[in-house]
Amino acid sequence: MKLDRSIREGNISISGNQPVSFGDLVAWVLPAIAETKVMTGMAEDILNYLMDHPEASDTVDGIARWWILEQRVKREMEEVKATLSDLARRGFVLERKSADTVAHYRLNPAKAVEIAAELGRKIE
Repeated sequence: MKLDRSIREGNISISGNQPVSFGDLVAWVLPAIAETKVMTGMAEDILNYLMDHPEASDTVDGIARWWILEQRVKREMEEVKATLSDLARRGFVLERKSADTVAHYRLNPAKAVEIAAELGRKIE
């Protein structure tokens, strides 16, 4: 049996007429997948943090608590902004600009019944 390692092109060919066991196929496919695998989100978070803070050094606990958290907050910021804009447009939250022009958001009590219905919650 001969396996052709051309998985990157989406082709897996087996020459010969011998059956291929699942274990043999897995042993052949996993290295090929590993070669083409896109970097995981966790690896990207760690490397992005290190690129932003090249002198950084920390323990596993510190990296998990601070580095990863910072990268995820950065990534989520745009989604939070867009969602708050949509909720304000729908009248579910009220936006108030402070003296320093920073927006503050809070629940619009006039929409509480409608919000509860959308969330499938009872108003207490």
